[in-house]
Amino acid sequence: MRAGGNKGKVDTSTGIVRPKAKLQEWTLKSGMKAAFVEETLSFDDLKNKTFVRFETNGRDQELLTADALARLSSLDRQQYLPAIGVKQKDGKIEILDGSSRRAYVLLKEGQIKSFRVMVTTADISVADAKALAKEIQTAREHCLYEIGQQALPMKEQGMKQADIAEALGCSQSRVSKALKTTSVDKAIYKCFADINELAASDYDALVKMAAELDQRNDKEAIIEGLETGDVATVIGQLKAAVTAPKPKAEKAVVEHLASFANTNKSARRRTKGRNLSFEFSYLTKAEAAELNKIIESAVAQFEGQKP
Repeated sequence: MRAGGNKGKVDTSTGIVRPKAKLQEWTLKSGMKAAFVEETLSFDDLKNKTFVRFETNGRDQELLTADALARLSSLDRQQYLPAIGVKQKDGKIEILDGSSRRAYVLLKEGQIKSFRVMVTTADISVADAKALAKEIQTAREHCLYEIGQQALPMKEQGMKQADIAEALGCSQSRVSKALKTTSVDKAIYKCFADINELAASDYDALVKMAAELDQRNDKEAIIEGLETGDVATVIGQLKAAVTAPKPKAEKAVVEHLASFANTNKSARRRTKGRNLSFEFSYLTKAEAAELNKIIESAVAQFEGQKP
């Protein structure tokens, strides 16, 4: 059946005639009005022309694992609600609401052919964008860690806890608890299959163990050795690690590099783990200048290299 007139656009993937997108005008927190219109993006456009900023959206994209996104499986059939975005001058769209849905579709790697977004081209301020993202949040509430990551820069800027709570739309008590979670290394949070499964008592345990980890000389090795799993599995691994005997501290190895006729003159190399230092005594100005030249030349080659 052929649609008459100019009533809409045919979706080539389904053959369905979709009605023309209607313009919606929303009033932002500042009082400014912005017009939004729905756009349907292909998978490639979603992948290449959309982005999410934690500062605005508040959802940590690195923690959106397959387990955390499993609840969005209805997107395999249809997308009930469009995401909300702001189109930038370069044509890319910043997703304010719907970042989890976006992540789910990207995870499906093209199995879901399109993604709907309500888009505005208005020049929205950061404050208005953050407020809008909070007001229209359709997904599950941000986890305590994500709230802490939003609250921390506000605290560092000198904001009072009451003002932070008002800005984030939660209680002062929740802000206080959330800020404590920031003492835990993010690498630990990334080990949880779904961070949203963490309860308040789990966060308390993590904060306590993080403090114990900071006192150990094998902290990095412990974190690197953690295996991804559910809450009980990861916390169990950490408890076992922090209660295990501490390894003996590595001793520095000192080597004499040369012998000199002047017994006051020396050249030694000190190595301890990944730390390396050289010690020289009674050098002439010319010798010191030559060594500085050689070291500076060597260090210049390391710039920009990853550790």
